[in-house]
Amino acid sequence: VQLWSMSDGTWRSTIPDTDDGVDHVTFSPCGRYLLILHEFSLLITIWSLEFATQYFIKNPKGMLFKFSKNEKYLAVIERSECNDWLAIFETKTWKLTNHFKLPTIDAAGFEWCPSSSRISVWDH
Repeated sequence: VQLWSMSDGTWRSTIPDTDDGVDHVTFSPCGRYLLILHEFSLLITIWSLEFATQYFIKNPKGMLFKFSKNEKYLAVIERSECNDWLAIFETKTWKLTNHFKLPTIDAAGFEWCPSSSRISVWDH
């Protein structure tokens, strides 16, 4: 994964440890973190672009992750032990704050409410 600056044409950076394959890359809403969904959805790596530190989220269910509207949380649907789970991470520390087993067979998506106080999850 390569990064370039839009304001400094000479600045460039490489995110290490992405040779195993990458399915998707996105920035956090604040722009200080880069989220990398690894091939086969085995892992999300969260890179701090300020401090070059990294955090890991295991077993994401593909692209089923979103930041809350207030940007304080990241919700991730995970697949583990033949069940779907909803994991909520606090974006200042990336610590897990809530973890729910979902009553779904095959969770297809979710959406945060505008106040970031509720999440709706739907099944296939």
